This record gives sequence, structure tokens and C-alpha cells, in this order.
Amino acid sequence: MLAVIVIWLYVSCLTFVYGVFAIALLQKMFGLKEQAPVSFCLVALTGLGALTILSSYLAIFINLGVTANILVSLCAIGGVILARRKMGRALAEYIQAIREADKRLVGLFALAAFAILMQSTSSARVYDAATYAQVIKWIEAYGQVPGLANLNPRFGFNSSWLLPNALFSFSFVRAEPFHVLNGWFALLSVGYALRAIRTFACGAPTPSSIIGLALLGIGIPLYWHAISSPDVNTPVTFALWLLFVLATDTFSERLEFGIAHLLIFVLACYVLTFRLSAAPMLLLAAYILFLAARKRTANGAILLALAVIIVAPWIIRNIVQSGYLIYPYPSIDWFNVDWKVPAESVLVEKQWIESWARVPGLPYDQVLTMTLSDWLPLWWQSRPFYDKLLIAWLGLFGCIGSVRLIANIQNLSQGYTQNSKYLMPFLAALGGTLFVFLTAPDLRFGHGFMIVLGIFWAVPLFDKIFSIWRTRTFSLLLGGVTLEWLLLCGIIDYPALTQHLIFPAAYPRPEAVIVNVGNFQVNVPKIGDQCWMTPLPCTPYPNPKLQMRGSTFADGFRMNEP
Repeated sequence: MLAVIVIWLYVSCLTFVYGVFAIALLQKMFGLKEQAPVSFCLVALTGLGALTILSSYLAIFINLGVTANILVSLCAIGGVILARRKMGRALAEYIQAIREADKRLVGLFALAAFAILMQSTSSARVYDAATYAQVIKWIEAYGQVPGLANLNPRFGFNSSWLLPNALFSFSFVRAEPFHVLNGWFALLSVGYALRAIRTFACGAPTPSSIIGLALLGIGIPLYWHAISSPDVNTPVTFALWLLFVLATDTFSERLEFGIAHLLIFVLACYVLTFRLSAAPMLLLAAYILFLAARKRTANGAILLALAVIIVAPWIIRNIVQSGYLIYPYPSIDWFNVDWKVPAESVLVEKQWIESWARVPGLPYDQVLTMTLSDWLPLWWQSRPFYDKLLIAWLGLFGCIGSVRLIANIQNLSQGYTQNSKYLMPFLAALGGTLFVFLTAPDLRFGHGFMIVLGIFWAVPLFDKIFSIWRTRTFSLLLGGVTLEWLLLCGIIDYPALTQHLIFPAAYPRPEAVIVNVGNFQVNVPKIGDQCWMTPLPCTPYPNPKLQMRGSTFADGFRMNEP
């Protein structure tokens, strides 16, 4: 537990320094006037993005161990020297904001921080975390490994979120790594959500404040089980909601093109590298690009260059790990490298994703040949209760919204003028929801879009409720959310946590057997298909055609095809 606090403080300091420096650099590049300091949560998220990009480039050349941490720290020291005045002003503003904050919100943040800390110390509970833990282990030890997806096809699913997890795992200090970034990100999201819902206290809630409330009261509890794991869906969902809050505030206030617009663009490109399901957020990035180019053509060119800098290392990592531009899409086959995963294996992996999202547990060839009327009932039966509730909410208020639109078609022009400020975030939420349903309808890939879409559909209902109970709304909501967090504190296994007062719970280490494949040996779990912290190389799918490309694992792997 104490180690988690120390790492969170270290990460917070680094992301603050990188964030302030990155924002100052953006302001200088675009000739923006000095503005009030950006909120700490956005600064830290921007700094995390800068650290992830730097780690991505470092991983091309070195492993993300002690040397990478030294380089990152030296860059931070340089950033402090160059932007010390901006950082000093920002810190003073943050301290003043804390002093003036509503004490009830401060108390709720402290309660959430305690609960998240306790949960971050517990053992990993997410099934996919076993795969992520192994990929992080490879990054810590070797950086980028050519053909790693040949060892295990699931290693090809490239997420930039695993890079900062590797950087801050400190496996060079202790054999058991620290994968505690999800908890830090959850705490960061709580802070930004509390900032967003302050408008409830003024009796004037906005869609962004409702999204913040949903993040605080629905989002984090929904992903509570994943906070102690290096799960990818969790930060994607939280980052999407933070982006929607920022975009809704920025567009609703019709602010002059400034740092908020640039952060929307940069963070939308950054989140894309977490998981491809975040791709619809590029609609917001495209809109920002249009606004920038309309103001000054050079601005558009600079933004495009920034997008390339952000996305390029992610694409390079795709090519190095699998041999494909985007994995698992074998149709985009542009590179003839010896470590390329066989196209038929990539296609099978893609089909498994699509079929499992529809009907988990059945063979992919059986599911993919089903008609919509065949697999949809099975899909509905497999959904957890909260997903069914969310779908019902979207269906009900989607119909109501459509009927209202048709009924007021004659006033469409006036309605558009009043609500166009929310059009782009709404279209991004709608596009993200459709994207998930049409590709792989596993709703955990789309919670970041679907809940926001439901909020936009139901804005008239919220307006009605707040107009009736305006004076009591804030106290009632704050009391409800506080009660929810108290319940989360109540389900924590405190007796087990007493064993982890210094360090968080360790990963499982399943028993494995050594199997000969090609020109080397691999560890294979005796039971199940999860390697967790089994020594490298480990795979549940040993393939006799698999070979090392050189004398060390750093040289990568390839298939010995006839």
C-alpha cells in the first residue's frame, strides 16, 4: 500500500511536469495568449500522453527499465528548468483552488482516494490482465520484440497503455512488478468529475456536469474490479468520458480557438493508441483540425504533424510485433518482413474477436455463419444486467428524442441553433456506439460512448428534474454518490489487505511445463491459457513451427513456413 502511494506521487509529479511543459509548447507553437492554468487533471493526462509517446520511441531502442526511467527523469528536470515559472504559477493556482473548494467535494475525493487505494492494493481480477502482464514483462525486458505475436496471437493487440505500465512497474527494483496505473487514472478521473459537477451547486447543470456525475457514480464502480489490473478497457472508458466533458464544455461556451481545442485534438489521437474502439473520437479531432486550418492554414499543418508524432510509434509497434499496419486486419498487408504472423492466423484471431463479442463460448465459424435473428437473442441473454439496462435506456430515450425531433420539425432551424454546440460530441458518441455494435458488439468496448449518448438523449428529462428540485439536487446527488462510495469501501477485503501494507498483492504464478518448439523452449501453463508472471517466454499455444530469429529473445520470433 505504501509503495502504491509512493508510485502515485512519482507519476503525478512526472505527469505534472511533462503536462505543463507540453501545454506551454503547444501555446508557443500556435501563438496562443497566456491563459489561466489548465486543471491539474488535464495537465496530468496531457503529461501522461507525452510520457507514453516518449516511452514508445524509447522502446524502439531500449527496454523500459532503469535506463528509461533515468532518461525520463532527466527530461523532467530539464522541463522544470525551462518552465519553472509556469509550473510555480500553476501550483499556486491549484493550492488556492483546493482551499476554496466545497468541503463536501474535498471530503468525497478523500473517500474515493481511500477506496481506490485499497482496491489498487488487492489482487488482479481481470481475465485479460494475464495477457497484459506478459506483454508488459516483454516491454520491461526487451522493449519492442519483432514477431512477438507469433509466440501468442494475443500479444499482437497493441495498446499504448501498456508502455507507461511497463515504465512505472519498477521490475528492476523488485521481482514482482507494480501495475498500479489504473488506480492512479481512476483517482485522476474522480478529481475531474468532481470539478465538472460543481455546476450542480449553482443550480445550472450542463451535459458535461452530468457526464462527470455518470463517471463518478456509474463509470468507476462499473470498472471497480479492474482497478487493480493493467486492464486496457478501463483507461479507455475513463479517458473518453474526460474528453467528452472537455469537448462539451469547450464547444458549449463557444470559446475562441485555444488550448482547450488543442488538448481535445491531442488527447483524441492519444486515446486511439489505447484501443481501436476509440477511433470515433477522431471525429472531434477532425473538427478541431478544420477549425485550426480555417483560422490559419499553418495551424492545420502543425496539427497533422502532431498527429503523426503521436500515432507513428503505435503504428511502428504494430509492424514490429505482428508485421501488419493494424493488427488483426490481414487485408492491410503492406510489409514483407520475415517475422510477419501468417495471414490465416491473424484472420482466425479477428474472427474470434467478432464471434466472442456476439456469442461467447461457441466456435467462431458457427457464430459467424448465424443470421442476425439467430445470434441476437443469444447475445442478449449473455449480456449482464447493467448492459441490458443501458440498452433499454438508449432505446427508450432514443425513440423519445426521435419523436420530439419529428414533432418539432418546423422549428428545426431554431432547435439546431440552440443545440448545435453539442452536435460534435453527440455525433462522436453516436458514431462510437454504432462502431461497437457493427464491429464487435461487446459493450465493454463501448461504455465510454454509450453512456454519454444516453445522457445526450435524456438531457430534456434532466432539465425537467433539475427545474423541479433545483435547490435540493446537489445535496441529494452528493449524498447518493457518497453513499455509493461508502458501499464500495464496505466490500473491500480488509483482512487480506493487512498482508499488503507495504506492497500490493502479487500476481498468480501458474505451474508450467517446458515444451520444445522450433529451435528453443517455451513455458506452457499446465492448466488454462493464462501465463500471468510465468517466466519468459510463455505461451498457452506452443507451435512447432515457431523459431527464434536470432540468438536472443530480443531478436524476435518467426514462423518456419515451408
